[in-house]
Amino acid sequence: MKGKGIISRFAVSSVTVMFLWLLGMVQAQAVTVAPLPLELANGSKPNVILTFDDSGSMRRAYIPDDMNCSTAGNSDCGRDLKRGCSGSFNPVAYNPAIDYMPPLNASGVPMGNSTFTSAWTNGFNRTAQPTVNLSADFRPAWIMNGTSGNSASTSIVTYTDCGTGDDSGMAAYYMKYDPAGTSCSPAATSNDACYTNTTVSTTSGASRFRLNLAGVGTCPDPAVLSNAACTSQDEGINFANWYSYYRTRMLLAKSAAGTAFAKLDDDSIRIAYQRLNTCNGGLGVADAGACDGNYLKLFSSTARTNFFTWLYNSGANDSTPLRDATRRAGDHIGQTGLYSPFSQSPGNSAN
Repeated sequence: MKGKGIISRFAVSSVTVMFLWLLGMVQAQAVTVAPLPLELANGSKPNVILTFDDSGSMRRAYIPDDMNCSTAGNSDCGRDLKRGCSGSFNPVAYNPAIDYMPPLNASGVPMGNSTFTSAWTNGFNRTAQPTVNLSADFRPAWIMNGTSGNSASTSIVTYTDCGTGDDSGMAAYYMKYDPAGTSCSPAATSNDACYTNTTVSTTSGASRFRLNLAGVGTCPDPAVLSNAACTSQDEGINFANWYSYYRTRMLLAKSAAGTAFAKLDDDSIRIAYQRLNTCNGGLGVADAGACDGNYLKLFSSTARTNFFTWLYNSGANDSTPLRDATRRAGDHIGQTGLYSPFSQSPGNSAN
């Protein structure tokens, strides 16, 4: 009997120890240790300073500056060549393999497709600038006239005939690289004999089938029009979007920057901005007007709207003072006082 008592007490003790051990495991799993010291738990928003290029070269419809030139700095020697009007050689030219989507506004909403028979010459300033019927009056530009990127001027500094010998108005076209031609290969993009002229139409390019903004899932094969969430798009619309939003360096830069910043959540960053030649003297100073007192602000509400207005109103003229712009940004980050980037709310005297 005595032995049985010892065994019973041992069993009870073992069960108790096991219970306490399991209880400890449950309690240990329920504890969450903060990954940061408590005084840093709130974190801080990243400071971003955007410098936007408003130099005269942004009026050009080609990259790089001396494309196909033997002498650096000559902006005209690549003109009137087929390859200058092909996205395979010139990154700014129309490329049928790319879907040219409308850029986004401050609210993250697409700015709308352009129209092939009435395309905006500047998709960011539709009221002041005329439209073009690309089915009959297309003239490929080499360098645009744009002291103000949103001026009503329609004059073109330089046209290109894309190697056709005719730069007058005609049905929209682009040059397409064909690596299957004689002496052509994927690496022979500088050979004009490898390019063919393609007139833009509803069926001239690859079939496009896009998911509507309100749609979910994936679109079916372009030949199967069974998904209500999808919409087909012909090359005429794609070309018109390129013409209105992407056909020069300035338009391309606005579209790319605007779309990138529109995807940021409100209050996700603090942003200040400047151009190389204009709207730069107020970096860190509460100046008014078009520059929006461009010191660091939370990227939300009025500051968000003002940023997009500033960006989409940018023009192109003058030089490229990159070092001055870099110095201004550095001086701004290093300052103290009311507009210090280390303030909880720069520009707020209650800090």
